[in-house]
Amino acid sequence: MSAKKPEILTYFIISIPNQGSPEKTISTLKSNVESRGGEHYELDKLPIQRLKVGTLDKLIALSDDLGRVDSFGKNVVQKLHRTYAELEDNTDQLLSVYNKSIRGYITNFLWDEGHFNPRAQLRDLVQVIHGNMVKTAEHLRKWTSSLSEIQNQLTAIERKKTGSLMNKSLNEYINHEDWYNGDYITSALVVVPNTKKDDFLAAYEFFEDTPAHKAYYDMINKKHEQQQGDDDNDRNEEASPLIDNIENEMNKLAAADCRVVVPNSQKFLTNDAEFSLYRVLLLKRGYQWFKYVAMKNGYAVRDFNISELESQDDEKTTADLRKKETSQKKKLKLFCKNTFSETFANWMHLKIIRSFVESVLRFGLPVDFTISVVKPIKGNEKKLLKQLEQKYSFLLDKILQQKGNKDNENEIDYSGQLTDFYPFVYVQMKVEL
Repeated sequence: MSAKKPEILTYFIISIPNQGSPEKTISTLKSNVESRGGEHYELDKLPIQRLKVGTLDKLIALSDDLGRVDSFGKNVVQKLHRTYAELEDNTDQLLSVYNKSIRGYITNFLWDEGHFNPRAQLRDLVQVIHGNMVKTAEHLRKWTSSLSEIQNQLTAIERKKTGSLMNKSLNEYINHEDWYNGDYITSALVVVPNTKKDDFLAAYEFFEDTPAHKAYYDMINKKHEQQQGDDDNDRNEEASPLIDNIENEMNKLAAADCRVVVPNSQKFLTNDAEFSLYRVLLLKRGYQWFKYVAMKNGYAVRDFNISELESQDDEKTTADLRKKETSQKKKLKLFCKNTFSETFANWMHLKIIRSFVESVLRFGLPVDFTISVVKPIKGNEKKLLKQLEQKYSFLLDKILQQKGNKDNENEIDYSGQLTDFYPFVYVQMKVEL
């Protein structure tokens, strides 16, 4: 997968009340922007005269919701593009929007009346856009989750092939000839540190003679005491018979002076840089005891079921999962590519609606303002906004001209966001792709 650094696209959507004619307003803004190194693009075909304004209360409520929906749309756009970029080897180019570059779509934006009827209620338009993006986000989540599940299975298989004998799969080191599991005798796989191989070979038949043997019975007795201290109603009815059975089986072996491990039954199977693997035969009734005393002596008994050899074919499973992974990546990449245009277009229409709503709330009715797209020089965004703020400061009323004055801390902030307020309506379009 590519590690391409995300590209950050920044545009301003600016709305200014017309001073005289719209042509003069646009010409002045264009001059102010270009004189400071920015680029200005007029959106002269927006149906702002036909958009339904509704009541003031509805506009204010919609304005509150638009910020949340806008942020959600941005996240969906970014996730679609980033997912595609992770799957695509050649990510030098950004995805297109209806066969146009993202830059070309933004700067030459045309309202899609076929999908977004200007005569519809603004709230209905926003709900349609939000619903479309929610569906896209849910589909994307399902597609990516399916791919992640396949990749997690592959990782688990690879993990079993790596690491030490303490945690990797042992299937490749066991065969039916080496394994025995009868009514009375069973096999145990013991992982032994290479530095203790000689100690293990000398002592594995005689663990009854080690302190671990006594520790085992101390552990059993302690569990008995804990159970006897419990109230009858709280007693663990499942664990008690199991402990009693293990103790009885070991007592029978001790009474018969019978050791658990079959003499000379160890067989070396394999080793790695840290550990060696041995198979040992022992009495089935002493398996749990053997696991415990082996652990106390510094060895690990790995549980193993010979049926795993028939049920698990990692090579075949890996091949099948690789095919599924390739297919899923292809489908996911195609989904991102095909859905990106629609999602980005939804988001752009939402930006225009947001700019329109804020403009009506700011400048009032009738609708007499102009919406434009401005592209600042990279790294010069704040400076351009500051300069435009100074140029259009005459649009502010006396209250808003006093913003930031320490002597007027109790004044009402009619903008709703004092620190980011400008004399014109400003909606940022910034996205990392």
